[in-house]
Amino acid sequence: MKKLIILTTILCLVCFSATAQSKTNATVKTSGQKAKTMSQGQKDTILFSYLDAYLSQLREPQYKLYPTDNMWIFLKLNTMTGQIWQVQYGVGDKKAMEVVLDIDKRISSEDEPICGRFELHKTQNMYNFILLDTIDGRVWQVQWAFEYYNRIVKRIN
Repeated sequence: MKKLIILTTILCLVCFSATAQSKTNATVKTSGQKAKTMSQGQKDTILFSYLDAYLSQLREPQYKLYPTDNMWIFLKLNTMTGQIWQVQYGVGDKKAMEVVLDIDKRISSEDEPICGRFELHKTQNMYNFILLDTIDGRVWQVQWAFEYYNRIVKRIN
């Protein structure tokens, strides 16, 4: 609901901006430079780029489940931060649980969190995956296991 309100607000701003047909120019000063004027078209371009970035956030889910070759185990990935959990579902006597595989965030505080930034890729070893940062290309080896001491996430340099 919150996303719908924000999206509606942005779309209204775009509509008002387009229908106003304002000829006013904005003056923008940057440090050490002369003042620059920004036309309505330039303002609209900036607004549309922000709108496009916001809409792409709505299309990509923040969390994804990746199946393993073990029928009971999935890996849950936060696609914005690279955090990973091991998820086991249960049937009958089989216990359902979710445990932290790796809670470390893979982005710095300066990075803008973007949905879909991180992806997991299967390897031929059923216990290992490759975590990929789709923006800067960094990769990690991810190993899930039933025992906590066998769970590994390590950077591949």
